[in-house]
Amino acid sequence: MYQTVIVSIIAVYIFAYFILAVRTQKPFKTMLFYSFIGVAVMFIIKLTAPYTGVNIPLNEYTLATSAGLSIPGTIMLLVLKILFI
Repeated sequence: MYQTVIVSIIAVYIFAYFILAVRTQKPFKTMLFYSFIGVAVMFIIKLTAPYTGVNIPLNEYTLATSAGLSIPGTIMLLVLKILFI
């Protein structure tokens, strides 16, 4: 049940993300910009790991999450790391 709720929330977010990108004049540029921002925030978290003690590994799944879901995806990874490990 929880997995269905999580997948539904992610699907709604992705749908809203594409609607936002299509409404702008340059949808590809907008999506690329938001993906870049998500990955940049991920690298900032990685750089501050020695000071904060929160180390999120950089692999294809975490980078895809931070690029695909942008800042909310990166915050989700950060919260999951803090809460469960």
